[in-house]
Amino acid sequence: MRAEEETQMPGGAAGTEQAGAPAKKDTGVRAYATALFEIARAEDVVVRVNEDLEKVVSTLAGHMKLKEILGDAGFPAAKKHEILREIFAGALSPVTLNGLIMLVDAGRDGEIAEVAAAYTEIAESGTGQIIAKVTTAVPLTDELRAELSAKLAGMAGRDVAIQEKVDPSVLGGVVVEMGGRVLDGSVRTRLAEMKERLVQPAPGAPKEGEK
Repeated sequence: MRAEEETQMPGGAAGTEQAGAPAKKDTGVRAYATALFEIARAEDVVVRVNEDLEKVVSTLAGHMKLKEILGDAGFPAAKKHEILREIFAGALSPVTLNGLIMLVDAGRDGEIAEVAAAYTEIAESGTGQIIAKVTTAVPLTDELRAELSAKLAGMAGRDVAIQEKVDPSVLGGVVVEMGGRVLDGSVRTRLAEMKERLVQPAPGAPKEGEK
């Protein structure tokens, strides 16, 4: 597969790095993040891969044993492949899963969080869009998605790619993280009308207190 061939490209460069050299290590992380971004862009899954990587980082943070296994250079790579496929098959895009396998084969599976952070930065720079992580109490309709995208683009001064997540526990109907910051009260005020539309009952639904 072409994607698999491309993911091997940074491997040679990584092998020339000297251990314990922070600058070179950072360059290596960015090389793998860049390779992953180029494949994601070709497959039109840039935002999906960003979401996937965040999911992986969150999973590792909650499962220290898995994190230790991936960070153990002495643990067989083939077994790591099996573990990753067993845990994430169906939950991640093929591009992301292949990217994780690439990191294992390169001995950089202990740097997934760093690659994820670099990927977001490279994706935003490479697409000219800022990734806005939007969590809503209910799924966005096409109309609300377009309206929200336009509002956020106006605030950011650049195009916005929306990364969606549904969480019924979200208070106020919508939470937006953009540029590494959760939008403050003044911005939320500007989204007040949209919030009301997100939390209001569907047409024909009984009002609170009605039977």
